Amino acid sequence: MKFKNRQLLHFLVIVSMMFLKINLLLANDFSFDQVVLSGTGCKAGSASVVTSIDKQAVSIIFDEFSVEVPQYNGDNDNGEITNMNVRTISRFNERIAHKICNIVVNVVIPANYKVDSLESVIDFRGFTSLGNNGETSFTTQMVEWMGFTDVNRQLTLLEQKIFNNGPLDESWIIAKTHSHPIRSRCSNERDRSFKIVLRNVLLAKINKIGDIGNSFASMFVDSADIAGKLSVKINTSPCEARRIVCAPGSVWNVELSRCVENGNNRRTPIAPVRPMPIRKR
Repeated sequence: MKFKNRQLLHFLVIVSMMFLKINLLLANDFSFDQVVLSGTGCKAGSASVVTSIDKQAVSIIFDEFSVEVPQYNGDNDNGEITNMNVRTISRFNERIAHKICNIVVNVVIPANYKVDSLESVIDFRGFTSLGNNGETSFTTQMVEWMGFTDVNRQLTLLEQKIFNNGPLDESWIIAKTHSHPIRSRCSNERDRSFKIVLRNVLLAKINKIGDIGNSFASMFVDSADIAGKLSVKINTSPCEARRIVCAPGSVWNVELSRCVENGNNRRTPIAPVRPMPIRKR
């Protein structure tokens, strides 16, 4: 019976489609510059990026995201270190399959704005099957954000599911909302780019030492409502500008974020003081 369940699971993994949709909801002045996917969890041809007509949302749709051990084809990211894979391992280690999908989203922010926070809504459904000594896990992380001379590489664990008490066959659901304070510096006309790096990790492994025997572990992520999704919203606010004094004959140009000559006066403008973020007390 367990063998038949395992065969059925493998069949579902091969023929089913897993839709993972990432919507980033932004203010009207925002725009997406580029979305880059990397890792065996989202290889070329296994995922597609769709941007809405108004460029206010982007969707990443996955055709497959699954792991299984024992594995023999080396189709994994065992050589990459994550919080679930703390040391590099051979891709052909039959006991471990570690797959990653790195999601890099580049966003253009209006000048003289700061990013206050990120809100994420996670909605996934999956299925895991374990034999004796099997273990699986699914993790969603925010790896880093950077922009306007600020960089934050503190790993933030958004959600995680771990199964390690086989034998079992179990469906699971993640439906959570998170808020992440950012409080960045202010953007300017020459520096409006803001980058977010997210990562999804699937891991399957056999903990038994010696002969594997009949041990196995597998997991795949499915949709909760046709499109399982990770939604991210960027909350921004305008920066409070300090008093800017231009040279005689010059005026402050908001669009250029600098002093410009007024009329025929050719005097050199004084470098302005950059806008500073409003600090909450």
